[in-house]
Amino acid sequence: MYVGAQNRYKGEAKGKSRGLQLKENKMEELSERINVLEGYIAEQDKTIQELSDVLADQWQIIEKLSKRLERSERVLEEIIIGQDDSGGASIHLP
Repeated sequence: MYVGAQNRYKGEAKGKSRGLQLKENKMEELSERINVLEGYIAEQDKTIQELSDVLADQWQIIEKLSKRLERSERVLEEIIIGQDDSGGASIHLP
C-alpha cells in the first residue's frame, strides 16, 4: 500500500508539473501576442500623429488660400466697380 501511495503521488506530481508547464507555455504565448499587439498600437499611434501633422499643415494652406481668394475677390470687385463708374463693360460675379 505504501508503494502504491508513492506511485500515485509521483503521478500527481508529474501531472501538476505538466499542468504548470502548459500554463507557462500559455503565458508565454499570451505574452508574445501582447507584445505583437503593442507593436501594432505603437505603429498606429505613429501613423495617427503623422496624419494629424499633415492635416494641420493642409489646414494652414487652406486658410492662406482662403485669404488670398478673399483679397482677389475684393480687388476684382473694385475693378468691376471702377469699370462700371467709367462707363466700361460690367462683369457680375455670382
